[in-house]
Amino acid sequence: MIPINEFETPYRVINYHVCNSCWNDRELTFDQGDFMRCPRHKGTPRQFECSRLITADQVKAAIGRIPHFRRDPPSVSADMRKLGGVFQRLGRKP
Repeated sequence: MIPINEFETPYRVINYHVCNSCWNDRELTFDQGDFMRCPRHKGTPRQFECSRLITADQVKAAIGRIPHFRRDPPSVSADMRKLGGVFQRLGRKP
């Protein structure tokens, strides 16, 4: 099921091979008092499989797609030099 209450992002981490997206299922009623909410599998071994079966590697891969979190980010000092030049042109100190 495609989410109806989320914004479009390439960084979403989801395992489509297990139960997922109950929050977006219009057939299910949200119980705000139930902090152990798992409407499809509550009380079974499959409870919270949507979260439990997301691996650390899946999370790392999503973080790796975020430009400023890559292992090979642009040089911070080069970025600061560029920013300092902008401030100098504006007559301000960085």
